Amino acid sequence: MTYKIHNGKDVIGLMPEDFVAGLGTRIRVIKFPDGIPGPEGYGFLHVQGYDSRIKQVQGLGYPSIVAYVADVCSGFSVIRKNEKQQKPANGPRFLLGKQSPGYEHIVVVELKADCWEVVTAIPGRRRREAEIWKREDAGGSEPAPEKPEKLPRFSTLSLPLKGPGQQGS
Repeated sequence: MTYKIHNGKDVIGLMPEDFVAGLGTRIRVIKFPDGIPGPEGYGFLHVQGYDSRIKQVQGLGYPSIVAYVADVCSGFSVIRKNEKQQKPANGPRFLLGKQSPGYEHIVVVELKADCWEVVTAIPGRRRREAEIWKREDAGGSEPAPEKPEKLPRFSTLSLPLKGPGQQGS
């Protein structure tokens, strides 16, 4: 079963088109399967099995693990290389990162035959793994105009000068 959390759909996010094309695939859909509990597990049952992680996610203002995973998968700004050793039968894994002050919210995803599946979720400090993709608009500021508007200096200054022996204009 996959958790239906966005408008009744089972898709909780999409991988960037340019990123997946670079991997030689067109699969973009991210799903959060039930999975398997335990240290070698994956998915909802794996993440839900760690009480400390649930408390940490709730302490960050998320009502549940599902809400946390959905937020990261639908709003990540960076993809990092997964430097952990993988089993050879598994597809490639990447870390999706959503940054906030002092934290980088991470969801690890793995490519399967028809979608990307959530392996685990890890709230924590900034990561050291190499960034291999970054959202262009992730800077948080508006782009600079191509040609700045040139205004006369003091064009809006129209204060009357009134001082000893002076009259206002």
